[in-house]
Amino acid sequence: MTRRFGLNKTLLYKEWRDHRFLFLVYFCLISIPAITYPIIFWLTLPTKYNELDWTQMTWLRDAQQMLSGGEPFSIIISIFIAIGVGAMMLTNDRVTNTLEFLAALPVSRREIVTAKYAVGTLFFLVTVALNVLALLFWKLLFGDVRYEAVEAVEWGVQFAGVLLALYSVSFLMSTIAGNRMAAGMLGLTATLGLHVFIGVLDEAITPNFPYEKSWLQHLSLLNYLPSVSHPFGNEQPYLIFLGLAAFSLLCWFLSVKLFQSNPFENHGRFLVYKRLTLPMIALFVISLFLWFSR
Repeated sequence: MTRRFGLNKTLLYKEWRDHRFLFLVYFCLISIPAITYPIIFWLTLPTKYNELDWTQMTWLRDAQQMLSGGEPFSIIISIFIAIGVGAMMLTNDRVTNTLEFLAALPVSRREIVTAKYAVGTLFFLVTVALNVLALLFWKLLFGDVRYEAVEAVEWGVQFAGVLLALYSVSFLMSTIAGNRMAAGMLGLTATLGLHVFIGVLDEAITPNFPYEKSWLQHLSLLNYLPSVSHPFGNEQPYLIFLGLAAFSLLCWFLSVKLFQSNPFENHGRFLVYKRLTLPMIALFVISLFLWFSR
């Protein structure tokens, strides 16, 4: 079964072993409202749970605010982690020239890039699933918490779809990047840069209706976050997840095609395809300008 999908067990284990410490750190950061903070609160709590009143249970407030889109800190961290993981999975081996060694082994380039993509995908899906299970556990332990179990599940489904899509776009950009800096710049440009550009263009098209959202807003992945301010898909999280999952599979397919044609001799350069260097730098500079001038 794994061979059919281009998965190599040895390569999968290598990717997990190489990134497991960073994954643990990223897991703790993403899980601050639902797992990390509650566990710290639990271990340092001087009062028994059944003697707490609502004003003392601040960590449950954070979890409830996260479900409604009102807890931006962990969401922002999660966005940058998704982009960063997508950028590093491939370029880490470009910097150390490990890709040349892997390509010399009896494995295909498809297996190499698929193993890297699959490990990152599994990390985000498992992370969000554990966060949802934690939220359900708190709901079971404290029946009077201010969110419903179905809200936690729907939040997790939609949030997982967005993180997976952001990761996939950044991973796709890393297939043409020659080093970590280039991968990070391209990942930010293709996600946050596109989001800012769409916002500026939308304001130019509908300047008299600032609260109306045009069809352009649907082109930004960040607008699909389970949030009050960007409510796209909040009433249909499962369809949104399926759409974002299909988009992620498309990014994986394109990543395989691009990586199979990568000129390994250009590793360490800004881009492995040198003719794209100036256009990509220009797009990044334009994105920065729009971000700070909006």
